Amino acid sequence: TPEWLTDRIAETVGATVEVGRKIWRAAQEEGPYKQVIALPGDTLEKDWLRRTLERPVEEVKRIAFLPGVATLGLDLCRSFRRLEEVTVPEGTTTIRGGAFAGCRSLRRASLPKTLETLGEPEARSHFFATGPFQGCSSLVKIIVHARVIGIRAFWGCSELTTITFAEGLVELSNRAVIQCKQLGQVVLPK
Repeated sequence: TPEWLTDRIAETVGATVEVGRKIWRAAQEEGPYKQVIALPGDTLEKDWLRRTLERPVEEVKRIAFLPGVATLGLDLCRSFRRLEEVTVPEGTTTIRGGAFAGCRSLRRASLPKTLETLGEPEARSHFFATGPFQGCSSLVKIIVHARVIGIRAFWGCSELTTITFAEGLVELSNRAVIQCKQLGQVVLPK
């Protein structure tokens, strides 16, 4: 068994969580953090982080998903109220509805160019579907590299001023961007 797989959770302290397929840094390199291990190709489902973390989610300020996580599932980090920054790596193809919904302190979200679907597509959604960034009221700018943007993806992002949809966009739900009071610029691909 590889060393990185022997323990699903690496013991450290701090407010940063890294989620991925192997332990690749020592805690001393960048200060204290907590690292959670997921297997390559994993889909991280609802409440997975809540059950896995040894500390309250209220303490988590940054999450970096390491390469190998294919899908961020429904409500994965829902209502992590102090979460300020999230990094999703290249190779991740899907971020499901509610993944970061209600993360009111989220200011920065770095999304990969490999992203295919953000949220729940119009055809597969139901009336109560939650958007992946719904209620992220501190998010100011975001660049989205996805082919499909589902309903309510950015609903209630009240401080969002700029959203850029990169090349390759095929489907943009007519309800993807709602109640974004500060939105002044939407950049669409040519």
